[in-house]
Amino acid sequence: MLVNGDTQEEPDETFVVQLTNSNAGLAKFHGHRHDYQRRCGADTDADSNTNADSARQRLHLRQSRRPRQSRRRMPTPTPQAFGTLQFSSASYSINENGAQATVTVTRTGGVDGAVSVQYSTGGGTATIGSDYAATSGTLSWPDGDASDKTFTVAVTNDTLNELDETVSLALNNPTGGASLGNLSSATITIADDDAPPAISISDVSQAEGNSGTTNFSFDVTLSAASSQTITVDYLTLNGSAQAGSDFQAAGGTLTFAPGETTRTVVGRRQR
Repeated sequence: MLVNGDTQEEPDETFVVQLTNSNAGLAKFHGHRHDYQRRCGADTDADSNTNADSARQRLHLRQSRRPRQSRRRMPTPTPQAFGTLQFSSASYSINENGAQATVTVTRTGGVDGAVSVQYSTGGGTATIGSDYAATSGTLSWPDGDASDKTFTVAVTNDTLNELDETVSLALNNPTGGASLGNLSSATITIADDDAPPAISISDVSQAEGNSGTTNFSFDVTLSAASSQTITVDYLTLNGSAQAGSDFQAAGGTLTFAPGETTRTVVGRRQR
């Protein structure tokens, strides 16, 4: 028996199969009621539900078989390090005849970003112009650069005997996030190369006169001026003339102020 399937919503239905013209005795019931209750549609819906359940089970199985992915942690960003700028030393030295002193500035502790710093000279015991040339400027580092930077300070080679002198150095105004280190100031020492001046005294020839005393003046000179205070002791000694009867004994100390080259000693001749 073929039953037609449809999609119409309706109550359960029945049909009868009747037996006739049989050469055998027929049962009391000549028809058999077949209650199919739209089994085809019911079976189809059941199959669909079963298939959906199977699909869900297979999906769940596939998902359960997948390795569980761990949650990725975002890396913590590394803080930028722009670096510390400072002199390579607290002190530098140069001979007076060395023409120029070279000063080094370093960048340590980081190379992120472009940075710069200003430098300048000023202060100390040396005099601008006569001992060294004033210097200032800016040193710059590009991003990623940690190389040393240098600048020079010109010194003057004079003939003046003088003490060693100093020039003060300073770093200021770092940019680009850089900071100044402990050595943000330094000193250049200029070592004098001039010998102390020689000291001489002149001879005096003069008439003594017939009576009383006569002053004899002796010039004491330096061969060159000095920036230092120069002192020298003097003392009269007997020669062919005798102290007391021919001259008055004398002694003392002469002092040459800085830049002074001549002083006088006065001796007295008796008669």
